[in-house]
Amino acid sequence: MVWSAVAVAMVAGLAWWLRPTPHDVTVVVIQRDILRVTIDEPGVTRMPNHAEITTPSSGNLALEALEVGDTVRAGQVVAVLRPAALDGRALDEARAQVRAAAAVREQAEALVRQGEASLDAARRERTRTSRLAEAGAVAPRALEDAQTAESLQVAAVEAARAQLRAAREDERRAAVGARTGPGAGVVSLRSPMAGTVLRRFQDHGRVVPAGIAVFEVGDPTRVEVVMDVLSRDAVDLHPGLPVRYRLPAGDTAPGRVVRVEPAAFTRTSALGIAEQRVRVVTRPDGALPGVGDAFELPSAIVAWEGRDVVTVPAGALVPVQDGWGVFRVVDGKARRQAVTVGHRGARALEVTQGLSPGDSVILLPDERIAEGVRVRPAR
Repeated sequence: MVWSAVAVAMVAGLAWWLRPTPHDVTVVVIQRDILRVTIDEPGVTRMPNHAEITTPSSGNLALEALEVGDTVRAGQVVAVLRPAALDGRALDEARAQVRAAAAVREQAEALVRQGEASLDAARRERTRTSRLAEAGAVAPRALEDAQTAESLQVAAVEAARAQLRAAREDERRAAVGARTGPGAGVVSLRSPMAGTVLRRFQDHGRVVPAGIAVFEVGDPTRVEVVMDVLSRDAVDLHPGLPVRYRLPAGDTAPGRVVRVEPAAFTRTSALGIAEQRVRVVTRPDGALPGVGDAFELPSAIVAWEGRDVVTVPAGALVPVQDGWGVFRVVDGKARRQAVTVGHRGARALEVTQGLSPGDSVILLPDERIAEGVRVRPAR
């Protein structure tokens, strides 16, 4: 009996000594969290309210003391032109420019009327939705969408009015150019809008031909950020979606999608791959400190956001036969668990089936981890 007991003890000790050593693993606990699906692309800023000041006719150009970055008022003189004499052909061309400028002005007036009508409709819709929201007949999101649509339409009307002012100034300059001739005096080139000098195309006074650019003026209070998004991502985008911009100082600023253009274009990536891209126009909710025209700005469109979502780190997923799975830690052993994945964020994914809050899963499992392998959390 003694020898039997000793033998059993030796076998048990040998089995304990030969048992596999648990693998140290990084374990994360599944929990509910906020999940955002974002489309991250570099954006480029632009000023939709801008105007290029050009010469209405040929002549001797004299510039005012303006530099890039200076502030100008609407109607401020930025240069003067002493027109050259016009021959018969040049005069015909100048009169044709007057007619073309008048057509552009009429088109701008029509756009203003169209924008004002759309703004009135947006305001009525916002008022109606506000009343329904107060009565609990619509979701709060519907009121938010109506308010966003009204704000976007206000900005569109402002841009249309700025274009109309620029068109009227172009028509005035064209008319002056058609009237000028020998002894006609000087022509004052004025800024059609208040803003900032973005570009100065002429360094000094000289004889210039008709239609040459002198200054470009823009409104820095109205900035858009344009992003070129992959066409497969653009199908889920629509006006009103939130955007986050990363500013040069490291802070972030909010904005909204204004327009998703309907036509795609081909662009070759840095790896030489032809990609179909779609231009998405976004607008910040406020000013962008330290950002000017044509600046590159890291931007992220929030295509989807869920709250109280069961999430799992992307690094915990492993391929299984029909999709994705994870390794759960159950009683010190790795257990393979199939999961159903929903929305995909940058670092985490939504799990609709297969996991519950409180479950422990292995992060970044390597080739040593298999079904039934003993594991222990790394310290």
